[in-house]
Amino acid sequence: MSEFTSILTNKRRIKAQLKTLNESELVEAREKFLSAVDDVVELFETERQKEQEKQKKVADILAQAEREGITVEDLAGEIVKPKATNRKKLPPKYEFKTESGELKTWTGQGRMPSALKKEVDAGAALVSFLIKS
Repeated sequence: MSEFTSILTNKRRIKAQLKTLNESELVEAREKFLSAVDDVVELFETERQKEQEKQKKVADILAQAEREGITVEDLAGEIVKPKATNRKKLPPKYEFKTESGELKTWTGQGRMPSALKKEVDAGAALVSFLIKS
């Protein structure tokens, strides 16, 4: 919760903050606050009306589809496309040992593993790590 929200939701904290204002500042702050509240309430009402209109349109479309003998499943089948299949997993192309001596592999795609990169940076040829089949 922000400090501002914490003050606004606690009457004693509001009073403490308001006591720091003089009378003209207090009147001006009240007018601005009430105006801002009205603006936000109006925004909420507009959003509520838009949502009601949307729900009415959806109901109208569903009613029309029902009159035409079209089911939701028919529509969903047209809209929902099958997901693209995942790429085939590639076989490992390189084999190397980590600093702890563990044997690891890399397909050659994506970021080069740090242990292999250290070896290559130290002068080892990448082809020397190729898996011989």
